[in-house]
Amino acid sequence: MKKELTILMIVLMLSGAFAMLRVIPVNAAEPTNGPRADYLNIKIYASDVAEFAAFEAGDIEIVDWPLDPQHVEMYSAAPYNQSIILAKYNELGMYEFDINNNETIPSYPDVLSPTSNPYFRAALQCLVDKDYIVSSILKGYAARLDGPIMPWMGSFYDPSVHKYSYDVAQAKAYLAAAGFTDRDGDGIINYPVGWPGRESGPNLDPLIFYIRSDDVNRRKPAGEDYVNKLTAAGIPVNAREVDRSVCHDDVMVNHDFHLYTGGWSLSRDPDWLYYLYDSKWHWHPGPDENYDNVHDAQLDSYLEGVAFAVTIDDAITACHNAQKRMINPPDDPTFPGLAAIIPVWATSGYTAYRRPMVYAVNEAGYGTTNGYTMLVAYTQDATYGQTIHWGFKSDVQMLNPLYSNWVWDTYVIGEIFDSILAVNPYNLALDMPWTCSSFTTTTYLGGPYGNETLSRVILTVRDGVRWHDGQPLTAEDVKFSYDYIRNYTDCWLYSSVSDITNVTLIGTNQVQIDFDVLTVWALHWAMGIYLLPKHIYESITDPHGFTPGGLPAEQVLIGCGPYKWDLYSSGEYFTLAANRDYFKAIHPFGDVNLDQQCDIYDIIHVAASFGLKRGEPGYDITADVKSDWDLVDIYDLILVAGDFGKVWAPYP
Repeated sequence: MKKELTILMIVLMLSGAFAMLRVIPVNAAEPTNGPRADYLNIKIYASDVAEFAAFEAGDIEIVDWPLDPQHVEMYSAAPYNQSIILAKYNELGMYEFDINNNETIPSYPDVLSPTSNPYFRAALQCLVDKDYIVSSILKGYAARLDGPIMPWMGSFYDPSVHKYSYDVAQAKAYLAAAGFTDRDGDGIINYPVGWPGRESGPNLDPLIFYIRSDDVNRRKPAGEDYVNKLTAAGIPVNAREVDRSVCHDDVMVNHDFHLYTGGWSLSRDPDWLYYLYDSKWHWHPGPDENYDNVHDAQLDSYLEGVAFAVTIDDAITACHNAQKRMINPPDDPTFPGLAAIIPVWATSGYTAYRRPMVYAVNEAGYGTTNGYTMLVAYTQDATYGQTIHWGFKSDVQMLNPLYSNWVWDTYVIGEIFDSILAVNPYNLALDMPWTCSSFTTTTYLGGPYGNETLSRVILTVRDGVRWHDGQPLTAEDVKFSYDYIRNYTDCWLYSSVSDITNVTLIGTNQVQIDFDVLTVWALHWAMGIYLLPKHIYESITDPHGFTPGGLPAEQVLIGCGPYKWDLYSSGEYFTLAANRDYFKAIHPFGDVNLDQQCDIYDIIHVAASFGLKRGEPGYDITADVKSDWDLVDIYDLILVAGDFGKVWAPYP
């Protein structure tokens, strides 16, 4: 602490003297608003292997995907560590083996699916060697998951969820409990005699298992290991190693599968459990969020307790019960469960970027691939005007702000369309003003008899925000966005508006959002949509399609976000151009913690890593602000102190 105070005193005394010193190269013509970069050039690759090869060659500066163990080790050593920065993070995400809980699947329409039986599903749980996957395939760059909540989600994590070991004998005991045994001794499990659709009790039909071939070093080998263990235990498998687009149609739309190497990028609140696994969020055909068709009245009650919790403590209790009901085996003596899905791991590893890019935001739970990075990143040669080359290991599924649901779709859409508020990337509990300058969460009396206490959110829409076509963003646009999305119950954003009962205008610049429930998550649900320009979307009567209404991208991909639509060549590239009419000014270097204010906390943040070099314990890449990248030194402190007192305008 004494060291930090000494540094602070020196910096505060000298910051005025060094005010004219610029330690980062600057372009002659500096823009005032929007991202530091002029363009995002997104290059599309066939797999993560191809993308990482391009990254090593310097064709791209930042990747979209967590590094697999081989690349972590490669990039940590010379010569790669001279140009590549690794950013450690614990992902808010889950990789799981999805189990189709539905009674039938389209390939066997007249046969009761074995995966609809909880004892059969419990047997499947016992045949996954999670410890082997985490230690040998993922080389320890992951945390084993026994339930769907990551250990770093604090009190929402329930350590008492049943922990299945890889245990063939226990798997066969669960199979036998449901009547599945190898009666004819041929090494393949038989259906029970009298099983609907297979009454004679023949050998099991092969389980249809979709394995993501585009996740070459993680999900693909994990799925292949599982196939080997299932087969060895007498469960035949029809393994289909295919890319994401095939999985989308066969798994999420047609529901024609038994098993799938699934994965979710998740949010800071556990309410996603409700949307992914409550029975009301399954429909056929999809795409639907609960494509596993997990359906159980008791589980639904727990999940609704998570979503509609009045307090955080209520949410924690319901979340623990939901995890146990989802995962525990049906014969658990204290808390019987459904064994509904098989959580396997969450990434505890690295994302990466490389020179000439010299600054990125390592967002909690998500790593360096995020919208903040694309706003504030710069290069060794210029703090403004450069092009960021970003790699995607997959093309988009669609470019539709209502219906896009893949991570690559949302990366692109999220740069074009903005949201009402923002979340601080280093403190996910901090909601910040954005296109709306203020927000209030309150309650009102409503319901059929006007005596129920329900949630209400009031937003104040900021002046000076403009759509990409120059039209101003108004409170009418904000109201329209909620009302429009509420019309389309099959769209991916509908979960954020499904409990909104009314949206009204207050004066000229405020929007009041009334919910028909009382929930601690009301504000975060209101934050879960993209803002849509009324003057464009009010004429689109059917927004389905690759783009809304199937209309030209340049006509409908008009938002108020930091980048504008420019070019797209399917399977090859995107180009997005900086929105120089963006409402946010160029981000000041001194706002290190991205709370939109340059204050003493930013200086303390840098001082905490003072004197440390890259690779040394305690070194923080966010404190190494200037472009030489290898040492947190006096020039970083001078740069941050020089912005002392500024805000990331407009603020609030």
